[in-house]
Amino acid sequence: MKILPIILSLLTAQCIIGQEELIDAIETINNQKDVESGKVLCTEAYWTAEKDGGQRSFKQFAKMPAELELKLVDKNVKENRAVLTVDLIFNNEAVGKIYLYTIKNDDQWLLDGINESKHMIAYFMESKCSGHFDPTMIAANADLQQIGETMLTHITDTDALTTYMQEVFTEDSDFDSVVEQLTDTSYDKTVVTSAGYDEDFGKGYVFFTQYKEGQSYDSTITLYVSRTGMGTCKVYDYNFASPSANSFLR
Repeated sequence: MKILPIILSLLTAQCIIGQEELIDAIETINNQKDVESGKVLCTEAYWTAEKDGGQRSFKQFAKMPAELELKLVDKNVKENRAVLTVDLIFNNEAVGKIYLYTIKNDDQWLLDGINESKHMIAYFMESKCSGHFDPTMIAANADLQQIGETMLTHITDTDALTTYMQEVFTEDSDFDSVVEQLTDTSYDKTVVTSAGYDEDFGKGYVFFTQYKEGQSYDSTITLYVSRTGMGTCKVYDYNFASPSANSFLR
């Protein structure tokens, strides 16, 4: 007897599906490699999210071994929100850990995000962000955009770029590797793709993209900043990737 049709029919019938049943359903869908069936386990916002949405997550699950087991090892529950800590078990050994960000909607526990980092948990539980939060969702910020644009006027001069960044960012900021990447003369063009800041988080980002003729992919850099009381910003993290919730919320 196939388990998946039974689970899906229960969901469709609006029966009460708890957290453990949700995990069982994810595991069963993975075993049967039925990506589209994951839609009924997700909030609409998560399933359709442009970046790291539910559909993409279930496609990633489909690439994992069918024998993979999901084991609930901890949970954090507050009203209609819960973060479930799940071990990934293969051949009776834990091979990884993920966090399922879930929301209770009409007695159904639905996935609102899956993440390998626990940095989002506190924000999610306080309803400050969704389970699939992406920094590019926050409001654009003209000041950070201008800082990024001014940085680009100095990328042909390492000393000038370093001096400018020392003026606008606090001395405990770490950006030496960023300077090295931005001043790499092998790139044909570098632009500020976006910049944003959120007062509730007290955090923002500046996102750069570098282009090189003949290169099949674009290089990216993201600075994560927080404002200080002195009117300057601190670079508290950076990565050579597009803006990520893990770095933004750490």
